[in-house]
Amino acid sequence: MGRGITICKIVCTCTSLVFIVLGASLKWGIFPAVVDAMIKSSLELTEDNTETWDAWKEPPITPFMKFTFFNVSNPKEVKAGTAKPNVTEVGPFSYREVREKTNILSIQDEISFGSYIHYEFDEEESCSTCKIDTEITVINPVMVIVSSLLEDIHNTEWPDIDIPFTKPDNTTSSIKLDALVEAVLIFIHAPLNAFIKCEADIFADYCDDMFLTGTPDNMIFQGTDSGVLKALWFWITDTTVLPDVFPFPGGSLPTVLLHVLQALIPNDTFIDLDSVVDMIHFILNLVEIPPLIDLEQGTFGFFKGTNATKSWWKINSGKYDLENYNKVLEFDGMTRLPDSWWDNFGPTPSANKSGVPGICHDIIGTDGMAYSPSVDKDADVWLFNDQLCRSIWLSFEKEVDIKGIKTYQFSPDPSVFSMSNPNNYCYCPNVEKCAVAVPENDTWDMSGCDMCIDGLLSLQGCQGAPVIMSTPHYLDGDPMLAEAIDGIEPDREKHVTYLNLEPMTGMPLQAHKRIQISVPVFPSTYFDCLKKAKQVVFPLVWVDEGADIDDENIKKAKGLLVTPFLAVDIGSGVMIGAGGVLLISVILHSIFGKK
Repeated sequence: MGRGITICKIVCTCTSLVFIVLGASLKWGIFPAVVDAMIKSSLELTEDNTETWDAWKEPPITPFMKFTFFNVSNPKEVKAGTAKPNVTEVGPFSYREVREKTNILSIQDEISFGSYIHYEFDEEESCSTCKIDTEITVINPVMVIVSSLLEDIHNTEWPDIDIPFTKPDNTTSSIKLDALVEAVLIFIHAPLNAFIKCEADIFADYCDDMFLTGTPDNMIFQGTDSGVLKALWFWITDTTVLPDVFPFPGGSLPTVLLHVLQALIPNDTFIDLDSVVDMIHFILNLVEIPPLIDLEQGTFGFFKGTNATKSWWKINSGKYDLENYNKVLEFDGMTRLPDSWWDNFGPTPSANKSGVPGICHDIIGTDGMAYSPSVDKDADVWLFNDQLCRSIWLSFEKEVDIKGIKTYQFSPDPSVFSMSNPNNYCYCPNVEKCAVAVPENDTWDMSGCDMCIDGLLSLQGCQGAPVIMSTPHYLDGDPMLAEAIDGIEPDREKHVTYLNLEPMTGMPLQAHKRIQISVPVFPSTYFDCLKKAKQVVFPLVWVDEGADIDDENIKKAKGLLVTPFLAVDIGSGVMIGAGGVLLISVILHSIFGKK
């Protein structure tokens, strides 16, 4: 009998060890390898992997673009310069995004495609009072932009360009561009100011002011009428109005230029009105009009011309290395952002001298739609944001549970938009003129750079207009920005950009990109309505572009990420537990059975 008990103990011991080893191997060895292989297989961006390919082409989760405007409560006082602006939020006005990838071409591990997107107003997702025809009063961005551009034109060092024209005798002549521009600016002040002030009945269609009342839909996509744009186009192109009709000297620009050219060009040179018009169109072709402005139609919209359009991308599919999964290789045919967008300016004097231009022109990271698997808390996540015209990095903040699925939350820390960060110096307007080298410690003294303000990003280089981007309510920006406007109340919970990534797959379960559009207001020497304006960065609207995983897709995600792990945890736990019980029973019997 003793021999039988000994054999039983050996069998139980072996069985318990097998259970424990199998349970541990299943949980920490076999299953992770199987899951890793499953994830890699599920992420493959090939047409054969139908479910993933179709979801990549047309995202199954509907993103929304939500616009919240800053309605101005005291426009008269602000215009008079007697009070600082008081703003209240009106919104969100929500637009459903319809996305689709077209013209797809896959070669090796590179995928090129056109990203089509259009926006549809969604009243149900908007605030209760936010209708398609709701009117609000905001700072007039076009009036501010035109005033700023005129000031910039006056201060610009123009290249040495000869503008050709044909004389009536069919011979050619030319005039220097800088002389022509200065002459035009001298004459432009009175006409435009008279137009927008409606000083005569014939200017009724051209009235404009420091503030604008209209519908957000027009301001965003459709295009809202702008008196100053209509006046500008009329004045620079009209040849039918006789000079004596205008309540200011000279008449329209062609007639004014005719007099200017006769004064600037030697007496024996003659030029007619048609030649002047040709010259004006030559100049207009040299000028890059901001995409938000339709000068000929006299309208503007912040996303005008972008609804139902395509941008072009090339990404890495991760076929040979999943670390490169979905990384952007090209945007609109560019592997590097244009020199005209940002300054080539190094983070230190020695770097700048050596030709190291900083990171401002680099396209880094993904487009924000997907990330490589095995997300690391200690590594920043990069994405290229075409609306900001730059790449940004997001750092780990915390773990977030989304309906039973663990995610890592990443968001930009204050250094991303801080002008104290040397990597951001190249985003500072005219930095080469204001930064002073400090050779002793190889740094830049930025104290003379008045336009380099923490939290602000000027998009004049890439948008062609002095539009300023920031976080909503100037979150993490210089405190003076919020202090200058009553009603600005930064709140990290409401205003920060964040990504909640499932760490094993890199799949975003929630993503919200939050940015604010503002314009720089200065006292104007060109327009009476801006003469008493105080210098301020004036907020217009902030935007939350985001998507949250829905119940249908959360079930699919749980089926891949939660249920199998739960089953393995239970199975391996049972095996390890059973093996442990058997082993303990054998040990206890060996100790106490002898007694």
